[in-house]
Amino acid sequence: RLEEINKSIIEYTGERQVIQYRGQIMPIIDIDEFIDVDSDLNNQEMINLVVFLYRGREVALKVKRIVDSVNFEGELNTQVVEDPLLLGTMMIGNEPFLLIDAMRIFDMAFTPKTPKLENKPTYKVLYVDDSSFFLKVVAKYLLEAGYNITTEISSPKAFELAMNGEYDLFLVDLEMPEMDGFEFIEKLKEIEHLKDIPVLVLSAITSDRDRDLALELGAEDYLVKIDKEELLSKVEQLIQKEVMAV
Repeated sequence: RLEEINKSIIEYTGERQVIQYRGQIMPIIDIDEFIDVDSDLNNQEMINLVVFLYRGREVALKVKRIVDSVNFEGELNTQVVEDPLLLGTMMIGNEPFLLIDAMRIFDMAFTPKTPKLENKPTYKVLYVDDSSFFLKVVAKYLLEAGYNITTEISSPKAFELAMNGEYDLFLVDLEMPEMDGFEFIEKLKEIEHLKDIPVLVLSAITSDRDRDLALELGAEDYLVKIDKEELLSKVEQLIQKEVMAV
C-alpha cells in the first residue's frame, strides 16, 4: 500500500523509527540507509511510505516522493547494475527505472548477521521459466543462499540440461511455450536417473487444479511466485529430504 503521513507521528524504539499503524507498531526503514539516492526528508512535513508484508508483518519503506503506481512487464537488464540491493533496470514507457530489491533491504535491516558456515555443500538447482525477470530474481536469491543455480528460458533446452547434468532440485514454471511445465515434469519422471530428483513448481497462478495436476505428475510441492523466505525454506527442505534419502 501507499501511505502519506505527517512526520510528527513517527516515534522511536531504540534506533528504529516506528508509527502506530492499523492498531499495531509498524517499523519504518529509510531507503537511503541502504541505497545512495536523493531522499533528504528533513524539510518535509508529510512523509511517503510504501507498505510491504514482510515475514508476516507490515513494514514500511520511507521514500522522498511517490510518482505513480503501475503494473508493467518488460525485459530486466542486470548488466549495468552492480549494487546487490538493485534487481536491475527496466524501461517503463520511454524511461529507464532502477528496480530495488525491497525484500533484501528488509533482510539487511531486520536479520542479525550470522557467520558463514565453512565447507557447506553446494547443491545444484536447475530452474526453467519463460520469464527472464523471474529467472534473474530467483537465481539471485538462490546464489545468495549458497546454491549453484542454472537457469534456462527454453523448456526443451532445460530438459537437455537435466538429462546431461547432475542436479539436486528442479524448479519448474508451468505456463511455458514449446513444452509446458506439466509435460516437463511428466518427462522427468519417466527417466530412471531423474525420477527421484525433487521438483518444485513456481507458478504465477493460484490454481487448485494446476496444483493437483502437478502433484499428481510427481512434483513435490507448488509455490506461487514469489515469496523469498518461503522459496528458500522449501528449497532447503526438499534438498535435505533428497540427501537423507540417498
